[in-house]
Amino acid sequence: MNTSQEQRLNMQIDPAYYRSGEHSDIVVCYGSGADARERLLHKIVLCSQSEFFKLMLAAPMKESRESVVHLHEDPELVDSALDFMYLGALTYELPDHASPADAAIRILGIYEIANQYMIDALLNATAIRFSDHLKHNPSLSANVAVLRTAYLDLTRDTHDLRKLIARAYNIWAPSISLEMEEFLLENKDAIADYFFEMAHERLELGSRRVCWHCNYQVNVCVTPADLTVENRYNTPVRNSDFLKLCPSCGNPLQLKTLGPMLDD
Repeated sequence: MNTSQEQRLNMQIDPAYYRSGEHSDIVVCYGSGADARERLLHKIVLCSQSEFFKLMLAAPMKESRESVVHLHEDPELVDSALDFMYLGALTYELPDHASPADAAIRILGIYEIANQYMIDALLNATAIRFSDHLKHNPSLSANVAVLRTAYLDLTRDTHDLRKLIARAYNIWAPSISLEMEEFLLENKDAIADYFFEMAHERLELGSRRVCWHCNYQVNVCVTPADLTVENRYNTPVRNSDFLKLCPSCGNPLQLKTLGPMLDD
């Protein structure tokens, strides 16, 4: 499903010019050896979508004089960036046996290409794609290869993707692996995000419980790891029955949305 940015781009640009190179006024070269690629493109498209190309081609540089640009990033990621600028679609190819982690790493790679080429619409679309992918694969939040890409390869994280990963980990709440522990100990930004989100989730996730006998109410936080953890109002917890029974009258606390349960 296309984002609003993708739909807007699709309406503006005829894909035929991208595929044919007709009326091209710039050559973009990237890759090396057997993987070398050359594309006949259009300055107006590149400059309208990318601040990087806009600044480069407006300056008195070799690229602007000769209308030839050499890019040195991963050619697959460059293809994704060019596809998006022309077609408005976030595209990438993966092997048939690719894992969810492989897809996450590729999406983060495209996000970084968007960082480098300063393509705001691609940053937004990639952030949405990564968020959706993480929702369907929360175990990626404990995948060290994904974490290394997010924390070591991204030059900027304007969409807080790292915090999104940490939040997913604390909602999913698996036991921490030795490899994960070692990564966190080596990376102060990661450990700060993970501990912040751990505290945040315990404060924000939850449901309101009510005693229908005396109208005592309390917010109870719920996570997969600990089904009854402390609430945001720091109500004292004296024993394991506290969050099940009303501390005022001793009757059961129930979900407010369910309504009162009639006595037998």
